[in-house]
Amino acid sequence: MLSTEIHDAWIRDARVVTNAKGSVHEVWSAGEPRAIACRQVHVTATRPGVVRAWFRHRLQTDSLLILRGTALIALLDDRPGSATCGQLVTMEVSDAHPQRVVFGPMLWHGFQALGDAELVVAHVNDQPFAHGEPDEEKLPIDDPRFPRCWR
Repeated sequence: MLSTEIHDAWIRDARVVTNAKGSVHEVWSAGEPRAIACRQVHVTATRPGVVRAWFRHRLQTDSLLILRGTALIALLDDRPGSATCGQLVTMEVSDAHPQRVVFGPMLWHGFQALGDAELVVAHVNDQPFAHGEPDEEKLPIDDPRFPRCWR
């Protein structure tokens, strides 16, 4: 397990089995250390260069796995009293070395599709999306409270 240097966030290598027929990506397993509850899974496809940010959730823990392409993922901790308050971490994650990035509630996060290929991301959440009352706060990608990190 690798540290993201943000409290309540971690990154792990994802299990991928490859053979002559292709590959199998383990997106979620209840037996994994620090496994989050799985209450919803969705997949996003993002065009090259597009940024999806900034978001945070009051209750939800997210787990992201890059299925295709390369992402620049950013996490920002502005939680008062957190051991890592004020820290921004960015990381490149790709399908060439699949990793699961997991982060807890109240962490600002986002990602950008790098390169020329469409970015496909599996999202495993411990809370189902409530369409009528989403557990989601959004800010624009260029909000002045955030350091510039997108390419």
